[in-house]
Amino acid sequence: MKEDEKILIRAFYSQSLDLDSNVNKGELVLHTLLKFSCNSILNLILENFNYFSIEKKDIPQFSDINDCFDKVPFLLENCGIDGVDYRQMGYLLRTEPRKEGADKKYGENHMKTAALMGLCSIKKRKAYINTITTAFNKLSNEERKDIRPKLALHIPFIQNYYFDGASQEALMKNLSILSESTIIRRKPNCVTLIEIIDKSLFSS
Repeated sequence: MKEDEKILIRAFYSQSLDLDSNVNKGELVLHTLLKFSCNSILNLILENFNYFSIEKKDIPQFSDINDCFDKVPFLLENCGIDGVDYRQMGYLLRTEPRKEGADKKYGENHMKTAALMGLCSIKKRKAYINTITTAFNKLSNEERKDIRPKLALHIPFIQNYYFDGASQEALMKNLSILSESTIIRRKPNCVTLIEIIDKSLFSS
């Protein structure tokens, strides 16, 4: 791994990379990530790791992770709306219309999780495409499959979990800011993301 590649990868995972400008930056990031294994990337992240301060909003919640990975980025770029609010996204993601409140919550959860992975940007409760959105939509199905665990690693909560030892204790430590009832709802989502990453880590 070259030094400039290390710098780019560290900037992306430390959340210090501006993803809202320079359309070529997203392509550079994703094609750099595609060059390296999930193990190599995680090892680089954990070198001189700066622990993230986590708030409740930073812990992912979703019903279908495929909606976060594939549908949210595609819809944002192709729906013709500049700035999609939670209700609009919920409506677009559903095959059958639901109550407005349910659509809004569904859209909110899936847009926020996509944003945690870098796949879009959220400003004033609306989601917008960024350089990663556009670059991700151009990838082949095989490339998207490869990049999924690497984007899941972009979530600060997930990075803290691996820094803390990637154990059940580490997971509960990072979930402890939530109420017991909220932990019950969100823990399975975190486990789903961890399983996606672990599958890549243990197969490479």
